Amino acid sequence: MSRFTVERIEYPSEAQIDASVALFVLCMKDDLAAISLCGGDISLLGLQARAILQAGIFAGEYYAATDENGNILAFTMWMPPGQEMLSTPEQRALGFEEFIARLPQAGKEYFKNVYLAEFPGFVASCLGTTGKLDSWWLHMAMVVPEWRRQGIAKALIGFVRAKAAQKGETLALSTTASKNVPIYRALGFELKGERVMPSPWGDWPFSTNGSAESFHVMKYR
Repeated sequence: MSRFTVERIEYPSEAQIDASVALFVLCMKDDLAAISLCGGDISLLGLQARAILQAGIFAGEYYAATDENGNILAFTMWMPPGQEMLSTPEQRALGFEEFIARLPQAGKEYFKNVYLAEFPGFVASCLGTTGKLDSWWLHMAMVVPEWRRQGIAKALIGFVRAKAAQKGETLALSTTASKNVPIYRALGFELKGERVMPSPWGDWPFSTNGSAESFHVMKYR
């Protein structure tokens, strides 16, 4: 494998956003959480990804790993402490409103009556009522399949971990794939809780994790 470069890209190009959307779709096309949040319509996965990416680029921080030709090999999307994804009209106008409008009715009802009713409360039960908002929250971490196990995810997360450590800040995330839990543990995260979310398109698990050293800081702050 060739060498890769990891950096924050404050203003990614349209081509970089398109490549990130395509990578999300590739990685998540069989993920029951992503499918459920699309109301079972997998043709909306790209729109879902673009809405999150564009809102995150506007109010959060996007990091990418690229090869020597500038091709996207992996990326992460974070919301820093004090910022909440899709919490403002400006963020929602960057694709999320269109995504919600295009959801089938069953998808709209699932998003409102199941996901929004259950997910935030469970995260709060694991991290505390302000734990998510006080953290660097990892919304997306995608790696091109043939580039996995090359240290790219470790490098991307390590970049933000070093930045957070300067202020004693917390890193946290949720994952919808049980196979990812040992990967995040190996990267220094501590499992805080897990449960199964019901869905008409297939129940899906999710786990909430936090970086062990940072949670120690948060607990005694």
